[in-house]
Amino acid sequence: MNPKFSIQICCYNSEKYLDDTIKNVISQTFKDWELVMVNDGSSDKTDVIIKKYIKQGLPITYFVQQNKGFAAARNKALELSKGEWIAILDHDDLWYPEKLEIQNRSIEKFPEAKLHFSNSEWFRNDGTVVRKTIEDKKFESGIIKNGFLRLLSEGCFIDTETVIIEKDTLMKCGRFNERYFYVVDYDMFLNIAREHDIYYENRVLAKWRIHPKQASQAMKETMYREYVDLFGRRLKENKNLPKNIKTEMEKVIASNRIKYAFLRLKNLNAKDFILNIGIKEIFYATVKLFERITKPIFMKMRS
Repeated sequence: MNPKFSIQICCYNSEKYLDDTIKNVISQTFKDWELVMVNDGSSDKTDVIIKKYIKQGLPITYFVQQNKGFAAARNKALELSKGEWIAILDHDDLWYPEKLEIQNRSIEKFPEAKLHFSNSEWFRNDGTVVRKTIEDKKFESGIIKNGFLRLLSEGCFIDTETVIIEKDTLMKCGRFNERYFYVVDYDMFLNIAREHDIYYENRVLAKWRIHPKQASQAMKETMYREYVDLFGRRLKENKNLPKNIKTEMEKVIASNRIKYAFLRLKNLNAKDFILNIGIKEIFYATVKLFERITKPIFMKMRS
């Protein structure tokens, strides 16, 4: 009999945190699960750690591949999963013990929702909690109305480690887009929310680890390019979006093109810089600069 949940952990040089993450899964109060682990070409002790738990008899499906990237590892884990629902957990994040039990109840109560998520905490390695992902009172527990439009206009408020997705729905929505790295999960959440209801559990069920290392310029450039591509593609695919949603998406595209262009400014002459960001982006940049200058003035006047 297939398990209720396939918990996917994709690993790349994950030895520092992986042991804690696997122990965290074992501590779940809901026990009808399997672990599907894809080692995406690690060169550290990731393999040793996983095999240790396999020897202990845990229900682990393990696959090792050459490094193909984040999305490719997600897709391989999906192929190997036998559960009715997919739960995603990155190698360095954590769940509260009752996460799967609570979400299993929400599946039974809201079967029309094909993606369920919850709030989460951002924490440092010393255990300090910095903030919640979703601010208090943003959502109540229940089906998110206009989930697709809200994801487009408000950004990705879904934290991946809180998510469970019906496997059949995930398969029908297509594979994770392997040309993306930073927005791969966001892209999939949009695919699902466009066709199905999504459910939010208004409680903290997971913890997202903050890493002290700053992103390199190359990593930031990749992230900015991906946001431009993602939102540009969504605008082309969804021509009947409300005008206010299109405007917000155009602002995201403009903002990320500006950030990308400024990062590359050292290697561009003035003409190339202007051509890179475009007239609309210049307009949004001017508005943003005006807001920065005038906001402190107005705040001071009000006080």
